[in-house]
Amino acid sequence: MQSDAGFADQFIDGFLKIGKDSGLGGYYDGLGAILFKEIPFALCKFAVFDLACQAIYDAYPAARETLSTALLVSVLGGSISGGVAAIISHPADTVLTKMYRDQSRKIGIFQATSEITDTAGVRGLFAGLIPRVIFAAVLLGSEFLIYDYLKILLKVSPDYLGQYLDGLSSIR
Repeated sequence: MQSDAGFADQFIDGFLKIGKDSGLGGYYDGLGAILFKEIPFALCKFAVFDLACQAIYDAYPAARETLSTALLVSVLGGSISGGVAAIISHPADTVLTKMYRDQSRKIGIFQATSEITDTAGVRGLFAGLIPRVIFAAVLLGSEFLIYDYLKILLKVSPDYLGQYLDGLSSIR
C-alpha cells in the first residue's frame, strides 16, 4: 500500500478501500510482526538509557552539576541506547522488510526468516545494521536530549513522576 502510489488519493479513500478489500483484519495486517520489532526496541531503549546514564554519572559525578553536562549525558545515554536497541531489534526489522517487500505474495514471519537465512545465513538478518545503528543513535540521542531538557525547563523531578505514576496506579 505505502509503495503503491495509485492505491488511494486520500486517507479516507485508502481507509475504506482496506476495509472493503480485506475486512476488519486488513487494518491489523502485520501487527504481530511490527510488535515483534517494536517491543524489544522500546524495552531496550529505556533500560539501556537508564543504565548508560547511571554508568556515566558513576564515572563522572560532576556531570550532574551543570545543565550542559547533564544534557550531554542525556545525549550520550540516548545514543548508546539507540545503538543497542537497533542491534537487538534489527533481525526483526529485516524480517519485517522481507515480509512486505514483495506485495504480490504474502508471507509470514517464519517464512520470511527462513528465506533470509536460507539465502544469506544468519548474517542476512543483520544486513544494513550499521546505517540503522547510526540512525537510531542520532535519533534517540536527540529524543532524550529534548525529553530531559523539557523536564528541566518544566521543573519536573523524578519524585514528581513517581508520585504521578503512584496516583495512576491507585485509580480503580
